[in-house]
Amino acid sequence: MSDATPGALTILARAAERYASCSSYQDAGELVDVIVNGPRPWQRRTSRKSFQTAFVRPNRLLFEFKERTLGPESEWPHFALWRNADGVREWSTFLAEETPRSTRFESLEQALDSEELLYFGTRCRVPRLLLAHGTPGEFEGLESAEVADVDEIDGRRCWRVAVRRQGRPETLWIDCEDHALRRCHERTYFDPTVERVLMPKGAALSLVSKFTTETTTFYSPRFDAPIDERVFAISPP
Repeated sequence: MSDATPGALTILARAAERYASCSSYQDAGELVDVIVNGPRPWQRRTSRKSFQTAFVRPNRLLFEFKERTLGPESEWPHFALWRNADGVREWSTFLAEETPRSTRFESLEQALDSEELLYFGTRCRVPRLLLAHGTPGEFEGLESAEVADVDEIDGRRCWRVAVRRQGRPETLWIDCEDHALRRCHERTYFDPTVERVLMPKGAALSLVSKFTTETTTFYSPRFDAPIDERVFAISPP
């Protein structure tokens, strides 16, 4: 890094402005969760979710993710949140017992606070940035922020920004040129006696141990490109 490297808060502010001011946005990426119950290899469990985001200002949005399992893609647990001419809707197979759950919301902001997203630890970071959603904002209310280094991510030079939020460390890789978020990593410690939302229905506290999650999200952002309206015409099976 050089003396000309911007401060961490300046980098985060530029990134927030990039998302809040774009006319459209699209990405496809992957979220990798590693749940750690102890130091042994068999005390780790890794899961992967593929996701996509599409957004056209002022209010067209699609956020969709699927958890990759052993069967064909049609069997994968599937979540979709979107807003089109028919309003805001959420559709999911994750918590369904017999049929997928379908829910309508009054606003995108309300939908982004969906219990389902919280349950699976999906922060919807990019949709929140696109909508400038949240009080405080996605890059505000941080306990600390510093530029740790410059790394190459997918052939792009990115600032590695280390932040801490509510005692939890996060690392954000933000493109030096277009200020896009290219990758993020979060570490969270959970105590199931406190974080009951993470527990399966009816689970006894004695059957659920304390654990740590390591979550890495990979993005492939594209700004200000035309997006066909049919992208937002979701018809769940």
